[in-house]
Amino acid sequence: MKQFLIPLTMLALMGIAVWYLARRTAFALSCKPTWFYLLYALLLMGSFVFIFAGAYPWTNSRWGHLAVCVFSVTSGILLYLLFVMIIVDIIQLFTHWPAWLFGTIVAMLTSIICIGSIIIASHPRIRTTSIELPQLRQNIRAVHITDTHLGHFRGKKHVQKLVNIIN
Repeated sequence: MKQFLIPLTMLALMGIAVWYLARRTAFALSCKPTWFYLLYALLLMGSFVFIFAGAYPWTNSRWGHLAVCVFSVTSGILLYLLFVMIIVDIIQLFTHWPAWLFGTIVAMLTSIICIGSIIIASHPRIRTTSIELPQLRQNIRAVHITDTHLGHFRGKKHVQKLVNIIN
């Protein structure tokens, strides 16, 4: 039973996220949330399936690659949207904005965060740190690379860019 705990917890959290996003989007657009439940459920389930299926060979086909890319980006946008909605909802406890203003603020903040994330991800940062080790007789240069997102989004060109920056 323990092996199902994490997937079941993720599914429960996804269900709560679908409910919350649908209700708040319907509020922002002043309409009923019925279709938003279906839309967010399909997007989140598609994201869940394709992100975890990214390791399988069928995703190397043109359509499989496209599906993984679309649902990966969609899951990132939905995650930012969820966080922004929660933060704006907390602020709204004290301000009581009208629905159109709530929707506008959420859309603008989510867009700014998504665009900023893309810009930051495409410009690698370099930090140089010197570590003194008294027992070490010669200088050693070590490199630590993280968060490269290689795979469906970035390939050999990006790796070569990183190598050129490091060297």
